[in-house]
Amino acid sequence: MEPDDEIAERGGRRRGRGRGRGRGRGRGRGRGRGQRTFVPDEIRAALVDHVLVHGMTMREAGQRVQPNVSRFTVASIIRTFREENRVERRLPGGGRQRLLTEEQETAIVNMVITNNAIRLREIQFCN
Repeated sequence: MEPDDEIAERGGRRRGRGRGRGRGRGRGRGRGRGQRTFVPDEIRAALVDHVLVHGMTMREAGQRVQPNVSRFTVASIIRTFREENRVERRLPGGGRQRLLTEEQETAIVNMVITNNAIRLREIQFCN
């Protein structure tokens, strides 16, 4: 009996061959990227000063200013300073803007309170 015939009789798949599901993390995917390091604006300014003014390497500046800042983080801060001329972090943005103003929203709520059976078309014609 051939090994493949034996597997076919049992109806199972051959184990240990190929990539199966649920085998843990693959090589190179999902690794190495931990939580982002929060670096305040004062520390960012000090890092830029140490690297560009005092001529320190990025690793030296990162260890002198704040010990847990990696050289890659320092490099990113320096790159941002050179390209965009800013040290501050950007405020979180994005997302969808408001469709209605406060007054419009209040007017629609009042219309629905007075007439619960109102239709969207009627609300559109009122505005």
